[in-house]
Amino acid sequence: MRTHLKRLFILFYLSFLIFITILHKDEIFEITINTLSLWLYKIFPPIFIFYIISSLLISSKAINIIFIIFKPLRNILKFETDNAFKLFLLSILIGNPSSSTFVVSNLQNNNITKNDAIILNKTASFITPLFIFSLLDLKIALLIYLSHLASNIFICIFLTRKNNILNNLKEPKIMNFFDYLNNIPKILFSIATMMVICNILIYSLTLLNINKNYLFFIELSTGAYQIINMTTQLKYYLLIFLLSFNGICIHLQVYSIIKDSLSYLSFLKYRLIQGFLSVILFLLIYTNFT
Repeated sequence: MRTHLKRLFILFYLSFLIFITILHKDEIFEITINTLSLWLYKIFPPIFIFYIISSLLISSKAINIIFIIFKPLRNILKFETDNAFKLFLLSILIGNPSSSTFVVSNLQNNNITKNDAIILNKTASFITPLFIFSLLDLKIALLIYLSHLASNIFICIFLTRKNNILNNLKEPKIMNFFDYLNNIPKILFSIATMMVICNILIYSLTLLNINKNYLFFIELSTGAYQIINMTTQLKYYLLIFLLSFNGICIHLQVYSIIKDSLSYLSFLKYRLIQGFLSVILFLLIYTNFT
């Protein structure tokens, strides 16, 4: 019964989408162009740059230098393997869905344990710092970024507190840099595609007289700019929640990557937890340092 309802809903929405595409062709084309422009100038550069850096760090083993620098945190973030700890550090730079790609590939190559992959799926979901700092002035962006960063770290400390750190029994399988490089076009194209789909979805819902201000959670990049332009004093709290929740668009991208290896429902649950925790941390930091 549930499957039939799901198919019926999809069929109804597709019919509605075809209908509005015919009647509002110019608006749909404009949304597509504007979304791809936003993707090209705001999303593509940080993801591409940090993905290339991360791939070089892993494939060249230069990441071991970073591991030495942050090794004191190893006793706090008690992943079972060193590789999982390194992936958590890298996820802070590259953000999702790129971090999910690294997690799944390392799980498939037995470079991390299944338990490590499950915890990374719950905690290694960040927004690249360049995107956050491109939204606001330095001071408020720093406070938002620290709240976003700290929330996942606290969750990670809680989830790994009872783990036993394992000694690596074998040298991890290192993927070639060009193997990682082959993944980046797929990731970037997936992001662009999902952004366009979600922004068309937002437009179609507004045609049903649903206020656009209630739809910011669907697509992170356009939603973030929409929140910033709001006059409400709650806009910073909405923004920090959206950044930690990631937005439905990123959820769809992550689902396509992890669906055969890890639980999406677990990912969703912890994005909600991180979202509320980030708001609480931002409230504490904002009221004490501004």
